[in-house]
Amino acid sequence: MATHFPGIHALRGVAASFVVIFHAGHFAAVAAGKLADDIIKINLGSLGVMTFFIISGFVITLNRHLPPAEFVVKFVVMTSVSVAWLVR
Repeated sequence: MATHFPGIHALRGVAASFVVIFHAGHFAAVAAGKLADDIIKINLGSLGVMTFFIISGFVITLNRHLPPAEFVVKFVVMTSVSVAWLVR
């Protein structure tokens, strides 16, 4: 089974771009004194975050070849870091 998927990196870049575009649009709307919902019609931020979760699930399943203890540790660390990053 292949362990390197260039398309996954490209998809991560697209997802990150969605989140950045969403936040930039929100800050621009606030700076212009308008409601962000009036300017931004598509919630790219949510789409980007959901894409990251899907990619994380895919990457986690790739690590299933690891011994169970190592897999659990990696899963817990990846999940904890993802959640900590999201809530900060």
